[in-house]
Amino acid sequence: MAHPTPEEWDAHYTSGGRFRPLGDAERRLLAAHVPAPARGFALDVGCGLGELARHLAGSGYRVDAVDLSATALAEARRTGGPGVGYLRLDVERDDLARLPHPAYDLITVRLAWPFVRDRTRVRTSPPPVCGSWRRRRRCGPTRPAPGCGRCCWTPSTAYPG
Repeated sequence: MAHPTPEEWDAHYTSGGRFRPLGDAERRLLAAHVPAPARGFALDVGCGLGELARHLAGSGYRVDAVDLSATALAEARRTGGPGVGYLRLDVERDDLARLPHPAYDLITVRLAWPFVRDRTRVRTSPPPVCGSWRRRRRCGPTRPAPGCGRCCWTPSTAYPG
């Protein structure tokens, strides 16, 4: 699979490129398995146009949404919605200390996983460690991990478990 540059992502979004919308099944799985805890923080990695980030904020999370594409982030900001902060960040190369919070209750990588090259770093680098559980549980493509609590990848993530 190709690994687009930030400029290629910008061109994708500028030309009207989009990805699959957040589906009803994903929304149900998120509500059932990762409801927002009081004062819960979520990190949406590869947020694109921010649809999942806005959904999570509407569910009660305070959301930090990161992406490589300045174009996608600008459109996400224009779409608006309270409870979401957007940041241009390369989770494979940039200093993760730039993230606004030291820990998250939910970390999502919805459709960006196939484009991540350094998966070990993304899965293991602090600070995106669950603040309350101090560990991460991951969901598979269509089902939550056994015992999944407050911290997992979204159900649609293609995580090679």
